[in-house]
Amino acid sequence: MLRFPLVLALLFGAGCEMNHGDHPLHHPDLSLEAIARSDDHDNRVFTAYNPKGPVQWNQGWPWKFDLSGVSWDKTKTATAVTPRHVIMAAHFMRGVGEELVFHDRKGKIHRRTLIKRVTFKELGKRADIGVGLLDRPLPKTIRTYPLLEPKQDYRQLINGALALVTDQERRLYFHQINQGGETTLMMNYHKEIEPTKEKRLAVGDSGNPTFLLTKGELALIGTHTTGGPGAGPFYGSLEYQNTLNTIIRDLDPDHSIRTVPIDRKVINESTESGMYKPKPRDPNAKPSPPATTHPASVKPTRPPRPRTVRPPSE
Repeated sequence: MLRFPLVLALLFGAGCEMNHGDHPLHHPDLSLEAIARSDDHDNRVFTAYNPKGPVQWNQGWPWKFDLSGVSWDKTKTATAVTPRHVIMAAHFMRGVGEELVFHDRKGKIHRRTLIKRVTFKELGKRADIGVGLLDRPLPKTIRTYPLLEPKQDYRQLINGALALVTDQERRLYFHQINQGGETTLMMNYHKEIEPTKEKRLAVGDSGNPTFLLTKGELALIGTHTTGGPGAGPFYGSLEYQNTLNTIIRDLDPDHSIRTVPIDRKVINESTESGMYKPKPRDPNAKPSPPATTHPASVKPTRPPRPRTVRPPSE
């Protein structure tokens, strides 16, 4: 008598945690703040990485996030937003004909070839964004990331919230959104997060993705253009999403980006709610070379200059 209701409950629970592409959602109680404050400092995405074969994902807290949609095999990182389209930093892109390597959650390798690429600059947009087309769709076992639903008031909604930041060393960090909205995303360091869980982004980190956890999804909100805490294009921008849709439609009209709304947990973490404030600057600290560690001076509506993290060669 108890088996049938139990089976129904299990099926219903599983169904509620599935999203587009049959990917299980992240745990609804997962909190970036709680993980950032934990005693676990092992922030590696992989415990063993092999660009030519299977990998071993870190089963600690990084395992809580499905990062299979990021191509980690080269410094020039690419992030999947549809099964055939990836986003990169325009000044640090993979070349046409290059192979991109993805690994599913079981560690199995999936190879694709970049056959086309388009930058926002080619469409008259001053943004450090490049879009690549893969030779064939990624399997459903590889995550594709949504963007935030476009809104006009993101500066009030997400400023102060924590974001998940990635880098070229395949590690995860927690930075605070310092300025979000319109077309630019700027990050800062949180005064209560340990330095080991923060990163001074530098040469080679360009194009690595920044995510916001909302509605059980890792939403792609930015890719690195500058160093220091990080800054770059903001993918919640309606203007940028329209341009992305145009490029994606021209490259392969069978696919399109998807969006996810912002949830109350993120809004409550913002500085507008009075919960968090950015770390105060140390007046005695010596500045580091701006070309590798500090973001360029950027107006809120203009993307940062990409030259700040352009490596001399790969």
